Amino acid sequence: MTVNVGDTWYRYEAKSYSVTVDPELERYATRRELECRTFTVIKVTPKGVRLNDDRVVLHHTIKRFAHPTKALALEAYVSRKEKQIDILKRQLRQAESDMQRAVFADPS
Repeated sequence: MTVNVGDTWYRYEAKSYSVTVDPELERYATRRELECRTFTVIKVTPKGVRLNDDRVVLHHTIKRFAHPTKALALEAYVSRKEKQIDILKRQLRQAESDMQRAVFADPS
């Protein structure tokens, strides 16, 4: 894929927004939305590109900050979330294991 100055690159991110549920009771909630951020390529080098927020994205890396197509950016987002879920599940199992040890520990 040929990359040119001025091309648009993409990154999906989940954003949180505060929502008023009941202003009289001062009740609020959080709404999550998936957003696609766009970046403009301002420089192309043999090793990668520089985006308009001054980030450098290398061509031949597994993890990239942004991607040249929305499809690749969405695939990367899903991959990031799968990794996050794996990490959080492992942390939860560890916390549950630690809790079990504490419940059955001899306090003396």
